Amino acid sequence: MTKFPDALWKLKADPVVSGCETALGQEVRSEGLASLTRAFFYAGAPQVMASSWGVRDQATAELMSRFYASFLRRKIAPEAALRAAQLEMSKDPRRAQPYFRAAFTVQALN
Repeated sequence: MTKFPDALWKLKADPVVSGCETALGQEVRSEGLASLTRAFFYAGAPQVMASSWGVRDQATAELMSRFYASFLRRKIAPEAALRAAQLEMSKDPRRAQPYFRAAFTVQALN
């Protein structure tokens, strides 16, 4: 597990949800992956939901609506809410392909 130094800020967002391809980064020798996700961890975010590839806006909006319905209304953990949203999307014939839902992951510093 990576040990991050004391954060300069304590982000109050949990999780931070970031956009297209924000889980990607550049491999830096002796440092690891430098990415926006890592920057959020340095800033004090305990969890980040990020995307590994660009997904169409409409499909992302549908996934996020389902995610927030579970996360905020049902008050379940972010990783469980994302999984529930992904499973719901897999049942929609228009969004059955993994491309529409599998780009997103929740990463945590546990």
